[in-house]
Amino acid sequence: MSVSGVGLSATMLYSSVTSQWERRIQDYQEQPTVDRAVRTFLERIALAETPEDVLDDYELRTFILQAYNIDEELHNATGLLKRVLLDDLEGEDALVYQMQDQRFLKMATDLRLDQGLEVLQSGEGQLALINQYYTVGLEMEVGDQNAAVREVLYFERSAGEAESYYQILSDNALRTVVMGAYGLPDEMAYLDVDKQAEMLAQYVDVERLGEEDYRNQIIDRYLLAQDRESVSTTYSGVLSLFQPVAGYNGVQTFNIGLDLLA
Repeated sequence: MSVSGVGLSATMLYSSVTSQWERRIQDYQEQPTVDRAVRTFLERIALAETPEDVLDDYELRTFILQAYNIDEELHNATGLLKRVLLDDLEGEDALVYQMQDQRFLKMATDLRLDQGLEVLQSGEGQLALINQYYTVGLEMEVGDQNAAVREVLYFERSAGEAESYYQILSDNALRTVVMGAYGLPDEMAYLDVDKQAEMLAQYVDVERLGEEDYRNQIIDRYLLAQDRESVSTTYSGVLSLFQPVAGYNGVQTFNIGLDLLA
């Protein structure tokens, strides 16, 4: 089932999705493929005997990774995932502590597969994971219509967990929203990361990201910027369809058929 709102601006689609979130989540849960994925997860996790069993099972692995919004290209990186999730988190040299992407650290600390299957085989742990699966799945579905809206939905629920500018810079969605909201150039990525953090601090107060009103200010700026860019791109595309022709005194004009404007 696709999310309604075809043709809406990013701002309008975001407003529509958030105002009807509970109904949309329910609709998403009731999709046959989603219901089947959840039932498969519950059946197979009950049969797993070791964390390795979980990570070697494609269905279980992809279910968990979607719940943590991990990109599909990593769904088959079994060796890396075993290092990330099975390294002893009590040791300072665990691989996950060396990774910039905080999603992996959250997944590892939530699931604690380094200690066994207690979390994943508990009712509380399963419910939390399934709810995350629903949330990310609906965000992905909305993103099929407008990627900017998926990014701000993620930003809304995740930005408050950022404790430093480095965490924002290492998270593609958080970085995209913040840089887009304040018109920061893509070329900034070529600077030293410390310099990037300094520049970001001039626009964003990381300590206020836990405040809903503050996050909403950034979201509004980003969506407005995306809508402006969309309008500009559409206008330029329309003009490119028409060839200029010579008008009075040699001045070029656009020859637009009246049937196209009817």
